[in-house]
Amino acid sequence: MEAIVVRGQFHWGFAIREPLQSALQSPLFLPPPGTLIGALARAVEKVESRRYGGLEDKIKWAAFGFDEKIPGLSLTSLAIVDINRHLKAPYSRKERRSLPEYKFAAVPTGKVYVPAFKVVLLYLGEGISRLGQAAWGISRLGSKESLFTVLEVQMCRVTERKDGELNTSLYVPKDKASPLVPDNVMELELWRQEGEKVKVYAPRMLEEVPYKAERVEICDQQYVKI
Repeated sequence: MEAIVVRGQFHWGFAIREPLQSALQSPLFLPPPGTLIGALARAVEKVESRRYGGLEDKIKWAAFGFDEKIPGLSLTSLAIVDINRHLKAPYSRKERRSLPEYKFAAVPTGKVYVPAFKVVLLYLGEGISRLGQAAWGISRLGSKESLFTVLEVQMCRVTERKDGELNTSLYVPKDKASPLVPDNVMELELWRQEGEKVKVYAPRMLEEVPYKAERVEICDQQYVKI
């Protein structure tokens, strides 16, 4: 198995909502695997000037974590809901579309504000190392305004290690690891791809969390074995 490790930072933060939400757009606290895979697929298309289908089948797992250690700062405290002015006329009844009071609506829109915060993205799969160059083209995570700058890309093989403990800021699949301090994690249900969700553990604070799990070594760092 191969891995791509991408380190980068947000400009202001990101806005990602649950699929099918419209009137109320609650924020997702972390970019789900599906968003990470989509960001890499878009980068491949941009760098190689071609559509890259089936990337979700090549990537076995994708994970996100903050590369910042700020003890006491909770992840949920970074999420807010802004009131945005959205055009709603196309979704109104035909006889109402020309009326001023039906043209716009106030829509609560969730965002996570993390200006200049550094993060790490992990991609695991077979035969994906050749996509490492394209990973430099990742320019956003989430909405088109969720700008992202890549600072470093590493490509390496995955080396298995024996069972043990490890610390990581990445979210991990719930069925692959056990937190040693349960109060330091929260359980989330994130989208991997359309129609498929996965339950994960994620740090409550912007810091690494210790887990008991099978381990693998990726680019001289320890991660949960997937």
